[in-house]
Amino acid sequence: MSQISIVIPMLNEAPHIARTLLAAQHAADAAGLECELIVVDNGSDDRGPQIADQCGAHVLLEPGLLIGALRNRGAAIATGEWLAFVDADIEVPEDWLTLLVKIETAVQVDVLGLDLHTPAQAPWYAAAWQRRTLRPSAQTVQSVQWLPSSNLLMRRTWFSKIGGFDETLRTGEDKDFSMRLAAAGARLLSVNQSIALHWGYEGSWREWMGKEFWRQGSHLQLLHSNGMTLRLLRFPILSVAAWVLDLQRCSPWPTVSFIWRPCYFC
Repeated sequence: MSQISIVIPMLNEAPHIARTLLAAQHAADAAGLECELIVVDNGSDDRGPQIADQCGAHVLLEPGLLIGALRNRGAAIATGEWLAFVDADIEVPEDWLTLLVKIETAVQVDVLGLDLHTPAQAPWYAAAWQRRTLRPSAQTVQSVQWLPSSNLLMRRTWFSKIGGFDETLRTGEDKDFSMRLAAAGARLLSVNQSIALHWGYEGSWREWMGKEFWRQGSHLQLLHSNGMTLRLLRFPILSVAAWVLDLQRCSPWPTVSFIWRPCYFC
């Protein structure tokens, strides 16, 4: 792995984008890799594009596109033999690429992703929802069928083989992308030896509920294109459970107690 292109879609992420870019560059420097930073802006009205430019990123202005199209536009101008996709509010650890380079030299790797968590100050519901995908710590590297697109590293040939992200999906494009990669024969590995941080966590319960409702917006389309599988149904089911709890919180009727435990099978 001699060069990596890191594609970051962005919309109004001025509070986070500098941290994201600096962390990605530090990870590349620590691994001794040549790094290309590409930010694809979706029409921000804050200082995000200017901050990204000051941090040395190549900034593309692509207003009005869906998230899959933003990632595809960045990949189209990328020159690295490896592609990484990182969300604009994600802080990757300094050993992100060092770990992945070591894994790549030891086993067959096509696509890799780190587990994700929230900073310590995040409210409990944001932290609990993020932790639903954490894998058991006893296995630092394991083969999976789905990886979130918040941080992905892959051989460019696999991205080209499946034609990139589906540009018609408003949400859920990462599930669709991962499932098509797996169907095409790519090996997906999840790494929990080091964890990336999601700084764009929701600051209120209502904000979290609204965002989760938005996240499930394309599931009917995903089910139509990928079939009725538990992998696609489990997150909507968990969301419905959360909405029921929310209704109970607002209801004058007695509520049912709820104890959250991490879901290691999600």
